[in-house]
Amino acid sequence: MNTFLCLQVVSNGRVALENLIKYGILISPLDWLSLFFNSDLSLAKWPNITLIVMSNVTILLVFITEKLLREFAIVSQWPSGIPTRYEKA
Repeated sequence: MNTFLCLQVVSNGRVALENLIKYGILISPLDWLSLFFNSDLSLAKWPNITLIVMSNVTILLVFITEKLLREFAIVSQWPSGIPTRYEKA
């Protein structure tokens, strides 16, 4: 796995460097910044960013819920009578 990853990084880096040397920088980074800061920043115009942000929000909500359930164990036993591993001593 590590060898594969190293080969991917080196080969893609070589291609990126060749393209940079051959064509140069074709876009201005300032144009991208002005696109983000001067345009209407409604979430409907940026669906990919919205999906990334909302997936992280979902992950955080699930994490917080699991932490709260572990801290304040609502049920100390399953209905079958088997004790859970989070049972407080």
